[in-house]
Amino acid sequence: MPSPDQDVNVELDAAREVSVTQLLSMYNRQERVTLSLYNFRILGSLGVLGFVYHNGEFTYNWMVKAGISLGFILFAIGNGVGAVASQKITASVSDALREAATKYGYTCEVLRAHSAISPKRMTFYQVGLTIIALLLLWFPNIALWVKAHFQS
Repeated sequence: MPSPDQDVNVELDAAREVSVTQLLSMYNRQERVTLSLYNFRILGSLGVLGFVYHNGEFTYNWMVKAGISLGFILFAIGNGVGAVASQKITASVSDALREAATKYGYTCEVLRAHSAISPKRMTFYQVGLTIIALLLLWFPNIALWVKAHFQS
C-alpha cells in the first residue's frame, strides 16, 4: 500500500458508451437531488414566513425583517445555484436519453418522450419563488405604507 504522500499513477479506462439503464438511473438520482433542493427551498421559504408572522413584534419590525431578508436571500442564492447545477445535469441526461431512442425498438417512444425543464427555466422558478417569499415577508409593511400614503 502506497503512503499518503507517495505519487501513484492510475490508469483510467478508455471512454465508453453509457447504457440506457445507466442513463435512466442517473436521471432518477439527479431528479431526486434537484427536487430535494427545490423542496428544501420551499420549506425554507415557509419557515422564514412562519417565523416572522408567528410574533407580532417581528411582523412589523423592519430592522428584524431586513436581517432575515438578507439571510434568506443568501440562502436562496446558495440553494438556487445548487438546484440549477443539478438541473443542468438532469437536462443533459434527458437529452442523452432522447438521442439514444433511435437505437431501441418498442421503447424508443418512451425514451423520445423524456424531458426535463431547462436550467434557465429552473433559474426563473428559483428567482420567482424568492421574490414571492420576500413580497409575502414584507406585505404587512407594504400595506401600512400604502395605507399611510394613498388613503385620505
